[in-house]
Amino acid sequence: SITYAGAQFGTAISYPISGVLIQYAGWRSVFYFFGAAAILWSSIFFLCSYDTPILLLQSTRQICCIKITDTEKRFIEGNLLKSTEDISEKGNIKAPWISILTSVPFWALAIAHCGQNWGFWMLLTELPTYMANVLKFDFKKNGLISALPYLAMLLLTVPVSWLSDWSQKKGVSRGRARKISNTVGHWGPGLALLALAFVPEGYTTLPVIILIFAVGLNVGTLCGFQLNHIDLSPNFAGVLMSITNCLASVVAILAPIIVSFIVKNESNVQQWHTVFYISAAIYFLGNLIFIIFGKGEIQKWDDPNFQNKNQGKIISN
Repeated sequence: SITYAGAQFGTAISYPISGVLIQYAGWRSVFYFFGAAAILWSSIFFLCSYDTPILLLQSTRQICCIKITDTEKRFIEGNLLKSTEDISEKGNIKAPWISILTSVPFWALAIAHCGQNWGFWMLLTELPTYMANVLKFDFKKNGLISALPYLAMLLLTVPVSWLSDWSQKKGVSRGRARKISNTVGHWGPGLALLALAFVPEGYTTLPVIILIFAVGLNVGTLCGFQLNHIDLSPNFAGVLMSITNCLASVVAILAPIIVSFIVKNESNVQQWHTVFYISAAIYFLGNLIFIIFGKGEIQKWDDPNFQNKNQGKIISN
């Protein structure tokens, strides 16, 4: 959850920076600035990242001074399903594609991911437009205020993660904890968007407060569907994430396109209300399916020997 918070930190600082850049240097400066920042970050990541803790400890590089202790190494390896010595063996494990693609809990997870991506990226891409044309904020003020919802999400990351872990220590099952967190991250923003549709025209402070809740409560998904990939299949979590993230990315691309068909006049509040109603419905349905069909237990097809066992049954029959 803390690593995911980096995305919210980046969003929170990028809005005000963009507002200042646009006001004083033009809109092209935003692309130059963040393009250069991405190149710088990628270079640092390339030089300072390692595949395993043991490689980090054995490294003789002097470029990156960040190191971990033996205690940290043992903690990381102890929380992995298999030790780092077995990681190479995982390369020989074939993903059980048929089992994954016919898994109901997996598709419940994928639908939840798509539902959250619709709402989150709709807000991320359209929030500045809404604030500029409906709430009438200028570029600089728009950038600062647009950052507040993501700052709220950033600040809520650790408390929500701690509560999720605490509830499981108190006896709440992993699946139930995931569904509770996911409900906060889906139905919370959905209700906020519904509330936003009922705010009378002319108000500026109340819509901003509601939008802070609408975005900030998305933090629940960090301990909801986003961790569920590992819950269902520690061995193939990367495969699951690649599939659900691909589908959800398509939804994220479609969201602003569909909004552009609905909102013909960016100053028309009623057209924006239609967008909020649709987004609230998608949030609600996505989480409802996750609640009904989602699971928090490791699926049987995660077992590396699962395919061999099935092949053995087929041969014997």
